[in-house]
Amino acid sequence: MGFGMGCSCLQITFQACCIDEARILYDQLTTICPIIMALSAATPAIRGYLLDWDCRWGIISASVDDRTEEERGLKPLRNDQFVIPKSRFSSVSFYLSPMGAKFNDIPLVYNNDYYNTLIEGGVDDTLALHVAHLFIRDPISIFSESLTLPENEETVEHFETIQSTNWQSMRFKPPPLNSSIGWRVEFRPTELQLTDFENAAFVTFILLLSRTILKFKLNLLIPLSKVDANIATALKRDAVLNGKFYFKRGHLITTDGSPIDLTKSCSCFKRHRTYSTRCDPSDPNCIFSHDAQDALFVDPFEHHIKASSSCSSLSSFAEVEPDDSYMLMSVNEIINGTSTFPGLLPLIRHYVQETGGHLETIDLINSYMDLIQKRASGELMTTAKWMRNRIMKHPDYKNDSYISSKINSDIIKECWDITQGVIRPPELLPSDLVTVNCSSLPRRLSKNVNAFCS
Repeated sequence: MGFGMGCSCLQITFQACCIDEARILYDQLTTICPIIMALSAATPAIRGYLLDWDCRWGIISASVDDRTEEERGLKPLRNDQFVIPKSRFSSVSFYLSPMGAKFNDIPLVYNNDYYNTLIEGGVDDTLALHVAHLFIRDPISIFSESLTLPENEETVEHFETIQSTNWQSMRFKPPPLNSSIGWRVEFRPTELQLTDFENAAFVTFILLLSRTILKFKLNLLIPLSKVDANIATALKRDAVLNGKFYFKRGHLITTDGSPIDLTKSCSCFKRHRTYSTRCDPSDPNCIFSHDAQDALFVDPFEHHIKASSSCSSLSSFAEVEPDDSYMLMSVNEIINGTSTFPGLLPLIRHYVQETGGHLETIDLINSYMDLIQKRASGELMTTAKWMRNRIMKHPDYKNDSYISSKINSDIIKECWDITQGVIRPPELLPSDLVTVNCSSLPRRLSKNVNAFCS
């Protein structure tokens, strides 16, 4: 998986305040993985040929699938211990939070010896099952210095050898020994984009979504079998536009009744509104105005389409069975919302509005969120669709899926020019990217956004 085999992905690690929060984030973000995979799709070709899918995930999953025929269930078990249903590069197989227990609807294969050792050591049942599941696989890479570690030395080297070669869509990361680093989770399915701006937008979206989940106590859990089905959908060509994904029903997204105003949250944002502190306050599409003293405290939920009757009656949380907790939705509906589902972006904007912040920071966040909104709606292409279109429109392309050296070099040159800011295709990137005055940003932000500073 090293030295480029990861096909250029964008992985994000979040620090949690404690193990319980890490479990919640691990589970909740697991349901988001297929949605972000489709939204960030950027791999329409490989080894000189166009593909019939848009993401790298399936390629890597097959490339590192070291299961024997016995482990794949093709032959009876004789030399191996387990029939393993997935490659070691795959989607999550087990929720870790108490809320997720009833949504664990796929059989979990685990090493019983390791499970018993963990239970005897005081590890709770759920976490013991998770770790024991990792240890059904053999290590495929070991550093030479790890072979000479004393048996009685306190180290996590051997654990990390297994942990780091189980490439699931989310990774649960215990604190390192003798370190102030705490419990973390790693979000792994995002595909790398052509520009720093796009990459920053996806990182910011996922970060703010994690904060929104915790702030409003959202419950996005669906059965894990449906998450697996969503992963398969996300790989397909133009899944962001044509795919339907299982996702939590709008009236079931809270965990404790009504932590947010459900009547408002079920209301859609009007399309094409301008979320900026820079827009003209006389513009009816302007949500924030830089002229208003309380610009950052304008509640975007006041600018909503009238809630449907099905939403306005949502006043209490009802316990439902997992099979009744989800419905099929498009990426656009999940991200931008419908009359019965609030949409992840409106919830994030509501969180940002409640939290407040520096004007320049809010501008930057809104420009990132606008990109995500337009990618989800189809107003802007995914990187994969843009690349595919450029290849198919190349004068040397002969409608045979073959990418010649000439086509390859021309597309790479065009991608490089986009990365360097020489060109900005309007079908791929917003025409109104926010230019940031770094001198007015908080110091912790300005050092990270120099590429967008005026």
